[in-house]
Amino acid sequence: EMSQTLLMLYSFSICWLFLSIYFIELADSESVFIFNASYNIDTTTSLSHANDRQTGTIPTQIGKLTLLTRLDLLSNQLSGTIPSQMGILTRLTHIYLNDNLLNGTIPRQIGKLSLLKNLGLSENRFEGDIPSEIAQLGQLEEFSVKYSNITLANNKYSLSICSLLTNCSLSGILSSQCPKCYNPTSSSSSSTQSQTQS
Repeated sequence: EMSQTLLMLYSFSICWLFLSIYFIELADSESVFIFNASYNIDTTTSLSHANDRQTGTIPTQIGKLTLLTRLDLLSNQLSGTIPSQMGILTRLTHIYLNDNLLNGTIPRQIGKLSLLKNLGLSENRFEGDIPSEIAQLGQLEEFSVKYSNITLANNKYSLSICSLLTNCSLSGILSSQCPKCYNPTSSSSSSTQSQTQS
């Protein structure tokens, strides 16, 4: 009986030790609560809530998810502005905020996301100019802002922005300023390019 008791105590001690280690690690691992879901800041690399009927604003806590490489919030009813904390997420390669109710200007902090390849902002309510910092995104391949009130009328850097892009969806706003970036598949683009060349 003594040996069995000692064995049970030993087993209990081992179990308690592993449970203690588990809860200590759990306490040290911080999580953030975004869109009714918990995300571990040490492991989360993708946040996707596309077509998820989300409302409200993009929470500033998103800036804590510094390992994010992909942010997909398209086709919701999100409003407000893009939080400046987005500029902290320097590992992002894909941002999809299309088809929401976002407004304000495009934050200049996005220019810090040097790994960004896709930036989808179309079908929102953005206003103002595209910030010149966008031209710093040397990896950018697709940049969509169509059906927003974006303009390049006051920008002197539109050509440098367009030279970075291989696929633009700017809904004609560059038709007279940056024909290289205008949709080459549209007939209006062809006429615009020929007018510019002449």
